[in-house]
Amino acid sequence: MIQPRRQVAVHIHTSDQESFALGFGGYSCNWGVHMCGLYETDSEREDLICSYLHQGDVDGDLVRYMHADSARERFIEEYARRYPTEAAHPGASAAFVLMPLRERYCPQGRFDPLASLELVRKAREGARAEGRHLRSIAEMDWVLLGLPGSEFLIPYEAQANSLFKQAPMIIACLYDLRRFSGATIMGVLRTHRFSLVRGMIVENPYYDPQRVLDECGLGWPAPE
Repeated sequence: MIQPRRQVAVHIHTSDQESFALGFGGYSCNWGVHMCGLYETDSEREDLICSYLHQGDVDGDLVRYMHADSARERFIEEYARRYPTEAAHPGASAAFVLMPLRERYCPQGRFDPLASLELVRKAREGARAEGRHLRSIAEMDWVLLGLPGSEFLIPYEAQANSLFKQAPMIIACLYDLRRFSGATIMGVLRTHRFSLVRGMIVENPYYDPQRVLDECGLGWPAPE
């Protein structure tokens, strides 16, 4: 059974679903949200990933971390240092999965946005079937590899929003402001209603995913 979350200091209303603690800054929000995380330092990134995932770990969520190839061991070490009681959890069971970015987004050496959307849909249905919440975080550095299909990143992010309506899940897509272009970050702001920035939640004034899809004119079928 899904258990109620304890109350925290600052609530940001992100949907009409149940609220939960994000794990940092005393923030809570509601399930069924697709966020972006923007950072400028390695310590910001580390704090966000560890605290966000640890909250899901102790709350009994299904936890998913899609990580850069070199990040797995460093994350396991840092998680153990910060949370010794839960040190053995990451990667130890189906409840706390660590997955390399390329395996998740580009398993055939290219990015297939429709196949990736189908994976999100299946993850949502799996969480529903188990009666649990799904908390994911994905580093988006794979885009910088320039693999075929990467040019569909922004319309993919726009289309993904429809999968979160009334869904028992949250995903935070992480972008390093030092590495991504201003044009890409603007696209990210247009496709994620909320941003996690320096330990705060900010509502994006540029959020307009339907307009992004209309401008692209790809005619993708809307995921259900």
